[in-house]
Amino acid sequence: MLTTISFPLKKGITQGMLEKEYGKFYESSVAVRVLQGEALPETKRVAGRHGAEMAVRVDEWTGRGLVIVAIDNLGKGAAGQAVHCFNLRHGLDEAEGLNW
Repeated sequence: MLTTISFPLKKGITQGMLEKEYGKFYESSVAVRVLQGEALPETKRVAGRHGAEMAVRVDEWTGRGLVIVAIDNLGKGAAGQAVHCFNLRHGLDEAEGLNW
């Protein structure tokens, strides 16, 4: 599944600033990979995996930020999410029973 999310930005925010912020937020996540530069998420790279690929962009014409995310909705769907949450709640390895 490929999803695009759009949101208003404060004036002066650049793509580099967004990449840095998103990269910092998700740097310790085993489930999310933030792509840098011109790379875009592809569904074929997440097929059969629990994780997600993400890229951020700035649309300077509209002044909006864009987040593009690719997930395998079977792997990262409700069942996979339930296993992930169970692992976190019970102090197990985050990836236990999941295909990252």
